[in-house]
Amino acid sequence: MHISIIIPAYASANHIQTTHKTTVTSLEKLGKDFEIIYVNDHSPDNVWREIQKICETDVRAVGISLAKNYGQHAAIFVGLQNAKGQYTVTIDDDLQNPPSEIAKLISKLDEGYDLAVGFFQEKKHAPYRKVGSKFIHLLVAKIFGSNTDFKNTNFRAFTLDVKNRILQYNGHFPYITGLAILNAARPINVEVKHAKRVDGASTYSLWRLLKLATRIMFCYSDMLIRWLAVIGILTSVVSLAVGMYALVHGLVNEGTMPGWASIIVFVAFSNSVIFLILTAMASFLSQVNSMIALPSPFVVSARTSYGDKS
Repeated sequence: MHISIIIPAYASANHIQTTHKTTVTSLEKLGKDFEIIYVNDHSPDNVWREIQKICETDVRAVGISLAKNYGQHAAIFVGLQNAKGQYTVTIDDDLQNPPSEIAKLISKLDEGYDLAVGFFQEKKHAPYRKVGSKFIHLLVAKIFGSNTDFKNTNFRAFTLDVKNRILQYNGHFPYITGLAILNAARPINVEVKHAKRVDGASTYSLWRLLKLATRIMFCYSDMLIRWLAVIGILTSVVSLAVGMYALVHGLVNEGTMPGWASIIVFVAFSNSVIFLILTAMASFLSQVNSMIALPSPFVVSARTSYGDKS
């Protein structure tokens, strides 16, 4: 198998058949054997039934249905676990990433690059989505060490070596974009077209974008812990300063209520110690968590595969 196409499917029952036909037409022009893996992310509509129909009529199609809704990146990760191709391509189910552009990504892999990521001069997204994407782009560059000029999208192709290294991840949130960057030695951006959705509206709300950014920071970085550490240290300094002021004030002003200064000093000192201890514990837990092998939460409830795909 030369190319594996992974398409996570959610709320796309009305156009998944169109997506399949368009993708097949584009791939057949490459003259290479391929498979298309559809991963139903526990969609509330009848997309799984449509995927089964596709598999019944096309031996190059594979269908996987998740028992719960784990999100787009988890769905892609499951697709990677089942992909057999030397090259793997991830693409959305709404045709905003035109399948005809896959050839551009594949050509870069043929040239020796191990990760080709499509980028768009103009995205057909709502303004809030563009702002959210920009923030996540800067966040990814900071956490995963990529160049800020490097554009990251869900339209990407990578080699078998990169795929295998991505699959070594065993945490609870496989952020494919970041994992691909971490495991690629020769990444490259490829300019591609970006089209309007063929049907429906994006399920990525502002809340989901914020949730994604938070999960990236918690799962792949100690950035929040470092921020809290700075706040803890500053609070400790302020607490000690207040305690020293209370002590001096109590010694200079004889009219001060007896015991007041000692109580303030004790409380201030205790708070500073607590903040420092919590900061140390958070840093320690962050390091330990990065070494623990967590079980994969992805459960496949059904798989439909027709014909010989070897």
